[in-house]
Amino acid sequence: MSVNNIINFVGFQIVWFAAVLGAANAMPWTGVIAILIWLAVHLSVHRKQLIQEVGLIIFAALLGYSLDSILVLLNAIQFPEHAQLGYPSTLWMVALWINFATTIRHSLSWLNHRYFLMTFVGGVSGALAYWAGVQLGALLFNDTVIALFSIFSMWFFALPLLYVFSNRFFTFQKTHNHSVSLQGGTST
Repeated sequence: MSVNNIINFVGFQIVWFAAVLGAANAMPWTGVIAILIWLAVHLSVHRKQLIQEVGLIIFAALLGYSLDSILVLLNAIQFPEHAQLGYPSTLWMVALWINFATTIRHSLSWLNHRYFLMTFVGGVSGALAYWAGVQLGALLFNDTVIALFSIFSMWFFALPLLYVFSNRFFTFQKTHNHSVSLQGGTST
């Protein structure tokens, strides 16, 4: 594992704990601040791939907000009053999805194109992450079995979807750059 991937993984962990512990301790804005700082670092390090990184981050934010909002509206999860910052999902949860997106092309790049493995990893690690959030007091399960099954199912599909989007987006970028170079421009 490269130094950049180790830094990526450590940065991811720091933001995860800042967001979850902040929400658990009635400071849900902590995760939003942490992800803004981490994004400034992450995007400056990967500025040559800025368009790809930002595209994946926006996609993950929209996907995460939508899926977590569905979990809230279906009454599978809920956020205690002290952890609320937005509705139906919270901004600190969106920050966690953005945070996760920063790992797709870096510390978790080893999962790329291993779809069977990533569905399992997505389902299990997603359920464990939400369960840890419950244990720390950042969110609540209305029925633990239903919530864990719902989260497992959601992440079973969400993780591969993030990789598919990332791969399609890069293919578009490569095709676009190639087209420009054929017309006499410079390719990167």
